Amino acid sequence: MSDRLALAHAFEDAGMARDKAEHVASVLLDAIHDNVATKTDLQMLAQGTKADLLAVEQRLTGNLAVAVRDMKIWTGSVLVALFTVQLVLGGLLIRFLPPQPASIQPPPAAASMPPR
Repeated sequence: MSDRLALAHAFEDAGMARDKAEHVASVLLDAIHDNVATKTDLQMLAQGTKADLLAVEQRLTGNLAVAVRDMKIWTGSVLVALFTVQLVLGGLLIRFLPPQPASIQPPPAAASMPPR
């Protein structure tokens, strides 16, 4: 009520008749009453927003941890598969390559050659 009277007095001081000043002050305050946020409204909104952001952060952190775990599992699986393929191919090469004759000797090393 004091806001309404203060506004009415301000209109009255500006030259408006008292009954008109009170009416304009009442209409103005009624019009903005439900359309203006108070400090308490803003504080409640800020608290709600902080809580929402914290929940989103926790969900993202959890999802990121799951993604990292899945990537580690996938990488390990790929490494095991590649190692298995390498072993199989190595075994096939050893099995199907013709044996080298024992008469083939590697060439002598350069240090063992006689000087000219």
